[in-house]
Amino acid sequence: MVFASFQRTILGRYLIYNLIDLKTGEKKFYGFADNPTGLVKMPPSHFSFKETEKKTKPNSSVFNLSWEGSLFKKEKKEYHTLLTNPEFSLQLELAPVQPPMHVLGTGLTGLTKPESLHYYAYPKLNAYGKLNMDSSERIICGEFWHEHIWGGIWPPKLVKWTWWSLQLETGETMTISLIKNRSNKILQNYISLQDTSGRIMVFDTLEFEILKNWVSEKSFINYPVKWKIKIPQWEHDLFISPLFYDSEIPVPGTKFLWEGPCAVEAVNHRTGKIVIG
Repeated sequence: MVFASFQRTILGRYLIYNLIDLKTGEKKFYGFADNPTGLVKMPPSHFSFKETEKKTKPNSSVFNLSWEGSLFKKEKKEYHTLLTNPEFSLQLELAPVQPPMHVLGTGLTGLTKPESLHYYAYPKLNAYGKLNMDSSERIICGEFWHEHIWGGIWPPKLVKWTWWSLQLETGETMTISLIKNRSNKILQNYISLQDTSGRIMVFDTLEFEILKNWVSEKSFINYPVKWKIKIPQWEHDLFISPLFYDSEIPVPGTKFLWEGPCAVEAVNHRTGKIVIG
């Protein structure tokens, strides 16, 4: 499994990606960031950008990026990616097989002004490509989830953000967001659920219960990692569990976040039927 993120911030560009073995939990994590003055402390496995971002023509699409030997490019409806670092390179062709999900039904998800943040996802893309690692090349295939968020600074300062992207075996996909302030007051919570036809349902009457925490031995941060989410409007409860508790990754400025693969069970209130994902 691969987690990858490219961000533009007031400090510059930031690319992170994390290759995870779903059998063993082994991680290969890398990050690249603009750090021209050297004032920001770079975590392990991070590097400063050396090249100026190359564009094929002025004002080209945000989806045509080239940096440090890596590539993200959109042609028609398909995406082409290349991620490179000292240990491995991963080349992928991504083709959407479901309609895009406009989160909250409109794609407008800003906290104070909905239009201040735009958010959509392709919950399912077929992926084909090559992984070069340990002096060998492997042909790989699988499924990807792609998201695009733009607008204001995200996440906002002084909030706690917990977020999931989930795929059920029956074909439903969902994005869940829970945002609290430092006093644990809920500022925003929702589920955007897309069925197999592309229809989007939005649920905002939710109950969140933390079932288990995990404390990092590196940062000593106490992360909630196992959750129960009640969804009365959908007649289901969700039980979300991490595949590996140690899924903490570093980001510039000696900060950390938890990001990793999870298993989910959707349990019907009336019948007790369980759908996994």
